[in-house]
Amino acid sequence: MNYFTKIRRISPFLRNISYLKTEPISKIWGNDSIKIINKTDFKKKFVILGLLGGGILLGGSNLLCKVKREQNSIEDRIYSIQFAANKPNEDTLSTYQIKKEDKNYGYYASVFDGHGGWQLSEYVKKNLHLFFQEELDITKEIPIALENAYNKAEKTFLDAARLCYSFGFANSAYVGACALTAIVQDNKIYTACAGDCKSFIFKKEGNEYKAIKSNKPFNANKKSEQKRLKNIFKDEDDVINCVKEKACYVKGALMATRTIGDFRLKYSEFNIREHGSEYGFRRPINKFTGPYVNPKPDIKSFEINENDHFMILGTDGLWDEISLAEVCKIVQEFSDKPESIPHKLLDKAIGNAAEKAKIPKEILMNIEFPGDRRQIHDDIAIIVLDLRDQI
Repeated sequence: MNYFTKIRRISPFLRNISYLKTEPISKIWGNDSIKIINKTDFKKKFVILGLLGGGILLGGSNLLCKVKREQNSIEDRIYSIQFAANKPNEDTLSTYQIKKEDKNYGYYASVFDGHGGWQLSEYVKKNLHLFFQEELDITKEIPIALENAYNKAEKTFLDAARLCYSFGFANSAYVGACALTAIVQDNKIYTACAGDCKSFIFKKEGNEYKAIKSNKPFNANKKSEQKRLKNIFKDEDDVINCVKEKACYVKGALMATRTIGDFRLKYSEFNIREHGSEYGFRRPINKFTGPYVNPKPDIKSFEINENDHFMILGTDGLWDEISLAEVCKIVQEFSDKPESIPHKLLDKAIGNAAEKAKIPKEILMNIEFPGDRRQIHDDIAIIVLDLRDQI
């Protein structure tokens, strides 16, 4: 499609136009009676568009312009995708419009990397944002509300797990989830991380994008975490068990060192079993002195500047299969179509996984699960935040 390259300034409101994006005009203004503009009928529609207060870049069946978005509004800002290796998918995500006195106060995005089952990741997907909103209404402080929300998610699931475990539902002691949350409010981003999910802010520098780390992941592969745990549990040689490089586990059971759930590694009561492994019960941890992992989120804050265009959150299923250089290239190529970015990231990650496995991507995509697919790649959850116009 050939587009004209000149924006016709038909209204003083054009000062609010901040970037270009292809959209049908009826979608932008929500009026199906307004027909698509093209070169020949431009004069007929000039007055209509002037009254609407927009700008135009003409061509084909689409209008290329975008009126500046409302600060702190989630609308037209968040794009996401999930892809399963397990069945059900143990990685989930959630987004939420934060309110204060019935006004848009900011927006929330979280990815959750479940393990041992899907139940805990599904629970925090449905509840963590509600806990955060409740706590924010009380404390008025985002960092405090984040920590309290994570603690509430841990406590409420613990109460349920204790009851389930007492009735013989063993998996309630073993299921867990890593969690990563981003809150965007005015000119700030807050992140809360319990586990090894990762996020990056993508800053425009000249014609390229640079990735800036925006949270600290926690897992047993990190030397700092190994040292910390070995100092706490000096008499337990098995507190860290490394099977191979980048495959180290707390008590031989869990790579992440901060999680919601995983109560077998936190409480001795979940290491008492009245039934055998045939009923789903695992071997108790010998001479338990835990907790060995904890749910405390690491909270960071960043000021947004005008060159901070995007933020991407992902579970380790994404970052295990794609390099930051590849991500930056995709962000640069599709910055004018941000809704395409998560799809392109997933396509590249799966393509890389297939290449490592030495099979065509088409064959990988058609592998039935559960089965061999989990041996090739992990579950994946991706959220892309468009930060442009936020400040």
